[in-house]
Amino acid sequence: MNSNTKCPYFGKCGGCTQQHMSMSAQLKGKQEKLQAFFADCDVRPVEVLAPLDGPHWRYRYRARLGVKFVPKRGGALVGFREKGQPYLLDMHGCPVLAECISELIDPLRAMIGELSIKRRLPQIEFSAGDDCLALTIRCLDPLFEEDHIPDCDAVLPFIHENSLR
Repeated sequence: MNSNTKCPYFGKCGGCTQQHMSMSAQLKGKQEKLQAFFADCDVRPVEVLAPLDGPHWRYRYRARLGVKFVPKRGGALVGFREKGQPYLLDMHGCPVLAECISELIDPLRAMIGELSIKRRLPQIEFSAGDDCLALTIRCLDPLFEEDHIPDCDAVLPFIHENSLR
């Protein structure tokens, strides 16, 4: 683990690229990138406000994680892609994701491994709010009858055990 970050995947994970920098340097860089974008679009703001500062960890409430069933690596993988690679990182949590999302990575891995269509699920999108969480599981093919909710032996326990509705 990099001594400047508390993420065990930093350096290998393609999800974050600036954890080695101080939060003020990250904010400054993001603001400069946004201002350059506006300039490229010939948009000139009347006033530029100071960037908002918030939590340095657990701030990401939206994410798209890849899914891949790889028996040689223990079953279903759910996570970000490896830096500069098409492979999924074998991750079990993420300190940048909202806790309610990060805590679902391992249960999702287990649930996906039980589905008959497990080899045809490329990604999961998460959106979290203060009191809600939405998951969208992308399927490349129609579900088989045994995978349909409310009858699925894999999905229902996942929903109940993780207090989802």
